[in-house]
Amino acid sequence: MVDSERLRLRQFHERVAGLIPCDPEGARVDLHTMGLTKLLSHYVNWADRYVAPRPRRVVTWDGFLRHGSTRPDWDAVRALAAKIEAGNDLKPYLSDKIDRYGYVRPKVQGKDRPRGVEWGDKDYALNAYETHHLHLNRSGTGLLYVNFSRYDAFLVMVGDHKSFDDGTLAQAVAEARVGTSHELQGILGPLRPRTMDEHNRLQRRGFTTAFSVGGHTVLGAMLSRTGTSPLHTMHADRMIFLIEELDPQIDEPGFGRQWFERNGKAYPATPNFEWMMRSCDLCLIETTTAFGIPMVEWKR
Repeated sequence: MVDSERLRLRQFHERVAGLIPCDPEGARVDLHTMGLTKLLSHYVNWADRYVAPRPRRVVTWDGFLRHGSTRPDWDAVRALAAKIEAGNDLKPYLSDKIDRYGYVRPKVQGKDRPRGVEWGDKDYALNAYETHHLHLNRSGTGLLYVNFSRYDAFLVMVGDHKSFDDGTLAQAVAEARVGTSHELQGILGPLRPRTMDEHNRLQRRGFTTAFSVGGHTVLGAMLSRTGTSPLHTMHADRMIFLIEELDPQIDEPGFGRQWFERNGKAYPATPNFEWMMRSCDLCLIETTTAFGIPMVEWKR
């Protein structure tokens, strides 16, 4: 169990709670008072909406031109794909809401019951389908939907903001997942498959769904009942597991010396290690040298 009273962990908690933009600002008190595991889940839910700048190989699939409206935006798609491959910062192509709505206090109704999923601080397409949407033009009407890993950028389709809920994005994702690890091998779909509208209404209420595509059953949206991604929660759990194991060892003499030696760096006389988040990666930073070691890397 994480010792929340340990100074280094208190400082880490305060640092993470201070990074997440809140609406209203007074809601930040929630972040400062919640446990570290829950706080890290909120942090990853927000920080994953950005795309960590790094060169990626752009790949596509045979349905890219069948879905959405790619052809009118083809020049913009090619230009953006070149920037993705170069590892450019993609923040100019993301919604400016990310800078303002990192945590929104859930609304309640009678008897302090949650009113429903709070989507104000969540990206539905990202949490449900692991798909970022990049704005292709200043008007924001054309969106390039992309699945990012650390090394690849898979172009799903070009659509608009209606694609979140009208079934076009869901259909493209479902077809693209056939034959991948998202296909549920040996599992038959229901006798009466749900329409995409029915899937969407369930997902907006925080239900995970599966889609039927030409006799194949694939994972559709993967969501918790609060609209968050289970992948974000599992990443937070991995970080906590590592912190629980490693933090008590950090103040022992010679801790981390092998990392410095492997990188050809001199080990400091009085090292001081702190936990830090870099994008969605958990890192240990030796503050006197600014030498950082990634400890738990996020999939993107």
